[in-house]
Amino acid sequence: MSLRIDETLMTCDRSGQQAVRRADGRWTVTGHPGRTFDRDQAITALTIGEVLAIDPPPSDPIWLFVPGWQAELAGPTATTTADRPHRTDRRT
Repeated sequence: MSLRIDETLMTCDRSGQQAVRRADGRWTVTGHPGRTFDRDQAITALTIGEVLAIDPPPSDPIWLFVPGWQAELAGPTATTTADRPHRTDRRT
């Protein structure tokens, strides 16, 4: 399991997922369409993806961490497109 992290891109070896930093500083992560994350949450999302790609046996202690990581992704700094203000001015 390996994550590569730099200022604008994060990639995973096993899952093939990636996170890309947007101009506003939020991150988009493959496998999570319509959502944006802060930097730490993007790393967490990629970590979960790597664990799922490796598919360790049910007895592996790594599974004890997954529920906490999933809870982090449901935290108040994760947003969806539904959370963003809607534009009502529809100029052509």
